[in-house]
Amino acid sequence: MVNWPYIAGFFDGEGCISQTGGQFRVTISQKLRLPLEKIQAFLIAEGIESKIKLSASKSRAVPMYNLTIFKKRAIEPFLTGVRPYLLVKKQQAEDLWRYLRLFPIRTKEKMNGGSGD
Repeated sequence: MVNWPYIAGFFDGEGCISQTGGQFRVTISQKLRLPLEKIQAFLIAEGIESKIKLSASKSRAVPMYNLTIFKKRAIEPFLTGVRPYLLVKKQQAEDLWRYLRLFPIRTKEKMNGGSGD
């Protein structure tokens, strides 16, 4: 059964948090697609958007699948779900979660001077 503790364990062992050009990304890598599809189905039910892509590399004998969460509004609820269960990546997840809470998503209304309500 896929649940937050299962996903947290998977993320602790096979996941990473990265930043490129100011954009954060949460990725879980696995050589089998099926576990990532099950995790993705759970995330969809939780309203969290993600993508699964095949990452082939000449340096690796076996291609890897990557489940990636790249939208700020999806990363925060993901971290909220896994944080209580993380061991290895707990501090990294806590730091990003705090950052996302301090600098919330700016909507178009807020950026254009509206109330954003």
